[in-house]
Amino acid sequence: MDWEGVLETVGGNRNRLRELVDVARQEVPDLLSQLNDAITAQDARTIQRIACTIKGDANILLAAEMAQVAAAIQESAQRNDLNSASRPMSRLRELVDQFVHECGEFLAKQ
Repeated sequence: MDWEGVLETVGGNRNRLRELVDVARQEVPDLLSQLNDAITAQDARTIQRIACTIKGDANILLAAEMAQVAAAIQESAQRNDLNSASRPMSRLRELVDQFVHECGEFLAKQ
């Protein structure tokens, strides 16, 4: 993670950075679980919404690959291609696990 880059995006406010990281660390795994449920339910609208939220969180925190994978899932759901939406889920899980770990390390140092 590029913490200095993320710090720039929040105007150099370290407290705001810590808040964002803490919220995202808690929110993104919950969103991933909801996304998995939506894929199982074949709910294209919910898949789009949740993938978009994950993409947004990832973009704010400069987690580029996580944002790209979430965007691919979102785009597949927009096309109602739910088989394609489910394929990148294992990679997204890996990236979310890595993201949560790195956020935890960051917060432990603060």
